[in-house]
Amino acid sequence: MSDSVKALTSSLLLCFVNSCSLDNTDIDQTLTITSEYVVEMDSKYTISKYTFTDSDESFYGDNDCITEYTYYKDSIILISDGRSVTQRGDYTKVKYYLNSKGLADSSLTEVDPGNLPKSSIRHYFVYNDSEYLTTDSTSTSVITYHYSDGNIMKSVIKFLNSTSTTTVYTYNNQENRFSFNGSFLGKTNKNLILSVIISYYNGEIQNLTFGYELYPEGLVKEATRTTFSGSSKIIDIIKYDYLISN
Repeated sequence: MSDSVKALTSSLLLCFVNSCSLDNTDIDQTLTITSEYVVEMDSKYTISKYTFTDSDESFYGDNDCITEYTYYKDSIILISDGRSVTQRGDYTKVKYYLNSKGLADSSLTEVDPGNLPKSSIRHYFVYNDSEYLTTDSTSTSVITYHYSDGNIMKSVIKFLNSTSTTTVYTYNNQENRFSFNGSFLGKTNKNLILSVIISYYNGEIQNLTFGYELYPEGLVKEATRTTFSGSSKIIDIIKYDYLISN
């Protein structure tokens, strides 16, 4: 699944925690990858469009895309078009169905990879009384989110085959000023992520650490995500540029 699809369907965080593992060998490996988001939004940080470019297609795949948001009274539609950038990427449409509070109760994701069969998946969302997302379920998995002091502290993905993956988060004291999901998937994390530990069902453990450079107004200018997997290390440098209209 491309980074654009992950962002559209499940990302609650400023920087995507989803990562790929290098081969676990006895030889230390370090790979540095640079990517960039150009985000268009209004003064209330309501996003209308973003463009994503990735410096290393050979590792993460062809993820370059343009994603546009269209807002309606009872729904929000996101269209992520990789083909307009590279002529090879996915074309993804996500429609979020909103309730009377403006929160998405469900969504339908449709993916057209071009040279492969089309696919679709439905998500169903549940929130607590404070309007934080607590459950994201599909026909094959259920993700539960656990919060403390306005931040997700743990998430657990359970699959139909009874396996599960658990992710534990820590945060710094810097305010999280922006989310690709706005407020239609509930309140966002209060702070920026400091570290993540992912415990997979097969016993593999992956550690991620995050560092940030901020613009004067507090928006993230550059995020550095370091992923440790076995003896390997992946350094993702993620740059952000914001075009803010009045």
